[in-house]
Amino acid sequence: DVLELTLPMTPTWLAAPDNPAVHALTHGPLVLAGRLGESGLPSLPLVDPRTLRPETGHAEYTLKLGERRIRMSPFLDVHHEHYNVYWAQPPKRPQPKLVAHYGFDETAGDLHDATGRWPAAALVGGARRIERDGGGAVALDGAGGHVVLPEGLPSELSALTVAVWARLDSIANSARVFDLGSNPQTYLFLTPRTGLGRARFAMKLGGMEGEDVVDADRALPTGAWTHVAVTIGDGAARLYLDGVEAGRNESLMMTPLLLGRTQRNYLGRSQNVKHPWLAGAVDDFRLYGVALSAEEVAALHGGTFERWE
Repeated sequence: DVLELTLPMTPTWLAAPDNPAVHALTHGPLVLAGRLGESGLPSLPLVDPRTLRPETGHAEYTLKLGERRIRMSPFLDVHHEHYNVYWAQPPKRPQPKLVAHYGFDETAGDLHDATGRWPAAALVGGARRIERDGGGAVALDGAGGHVVLPEGLPSELSALTVAVWARLDSIANSARVFDLGSNPQTYLFLTPRTGLGRARFAMKLGGMEGEDVVDADRALPTGAWTHVAVTIGDGAARLYLDGVEAGRNESLMMTPLLLGRTQRNYLGRSQNVKHPWLAGAVDDFRLYGVALSAEEVAALHGGTFERWE
């Protein structure tokens, strides 16, 4: 008697358990690695899974990475060269244009998201409500007071805009206007001033050697409300102060997709416990799923931007 057993194996993209935008490619029980030769990558690259092509050899494929094609081989066959196993992929569904909006205008009760998609934000450690221009804002005492935003911001966004009003009573290097991430090595933050005397936006994924940064041409002022906005899209980031561009970086190493489902999202607090708390107030936090144009950011600052409200 002869018994024949056929186990067909096909390439399959498997999502990481902590980030649905990050995938590994498998062929049956084999994990495939991208062969990069003598040069590694600064971050997990964004690829289009539709560019995968079979090649001669068992479980061999090629995948388009930028302007070149790299060979995908079983991980156990890759030796003495740089390689990559995990890859970022564009979200399968378009994200809402206005992802979240916390206006902080409630006089009591929960701090609601105006879109209705997210749970309430929380005032923690001495943060309190104050009045501002007929509405509300949140005062931060610089000694532990901060706002906790829901987990998940800004998950599965390949482009985004973060905007918020901030007023500083005093300024300390490395304090945070906002910090969205999961740990001190995975973040998207804005600090009102670094040791260089400028406001800075930074984004990083744990494991990256460096970080993506945009330095403004000045620090945030004290004693006055300032509208700050950061846009990310098409490999570039721009930082706006009061509706005017104050800095840009057109060569980003990573995409916000790599942040995954962020677990620690704050206003007025850093994920790094060594950094100071923000002393002042914040208001009208917004997260968009697109990179707003310069004209749209200016309209948002001026209070005339009604798109997607």
